[in-house]
Amino acid sequence: MSYLTILRPVNCLFTLLCAFAGAFYHASAIVFSPALAAALSAGFIAASGYVINDVFDVDIDRINRPGRPLPAGRISLNAATRYALLLAVAGLISAAFTRQWYCMAIAVFNSLLLYAYARWLKAAPLIGNLVVAYAAASVFVFGGLANHNLIPSLGFSYFAFFYTLVRELVKDAQDIEGDTALHARTLAILIGEKPTLILAMLPALAIIAGPWFVPLKPTATLLIIGLTGIPPVLALLLLLRHNTKKTFAFISTFLKFEMFLVLILVWIG
Repeated sequence: MSYLTILRPVNCLFTLLCAFAGAFYHASAIVFSPALAAALSAGFIAASGYVINDVFDVDIDRINRPGRPLPAGRISLNAATRYALLLAVAGLISAAFTRQWYCMAIAVFNSLLLYAYARWLKAAPLIGNLVVAYAAASVFVFGGLANHNLIPSLGFSYFAFFYTLVRELVKDAQDIEGDTALHARTLAILIGEKPTLILAMLPALAIIAGPWFVPLKPTATLLIIGLTGIPPVLALLLLLRHNTKKTFAFISTFLKFEMFLVLILVWIG
């Protein structure tokens, strides 16, 4: 069970669905096999990234998330490293079945980038946050390229990038205690918790502005602004006033739900 838990299976399943969304959203034609290969590749590479991230984060997780499989001792570091490599290879093999060289190139690039993120870039102020936001957004492009559906997939990518960036900055502020203890150099440590939450307002406002950049029906535009644009701003204002661990945990989960909701609204719009 620990080998499944460490993958964040819900997140990996969500990644698969995002690749399918990029492949099929407003597609002029649907070719299922390349899209399936892209979705599997994205899921495997995401899973590999989660595992290798836990390998390099084991000391921080002993403080922030002691119940995770590695800090709890349910999986050894060596076993987890081999597991991450196996998942990455599975992702690259799956990408080859898209029969698109640019999909293969993205798969290789993202695999290397997620390793670099876990080992070096995560602690780099803001850069690590931008890498994660790019990785989330690239899944839609990856699926879109597999089905020759690049332009429509960019709308999903826009919202995925900014929603992920908001959540990343919130997580930085949430994890400041453990990161400080291990001398990490996240943005929240450098500029403080409240300035980081204030900075997160910028991508939150970009979400509200999204319908002006992504062509949508008027009804979908209003729903996105009202249900998924304004709420993250209000959530950040709540955190600025009540920055408890319980509030951080609630907002982090809330932002996941909001991202899922905005993708549904883009799809119907």
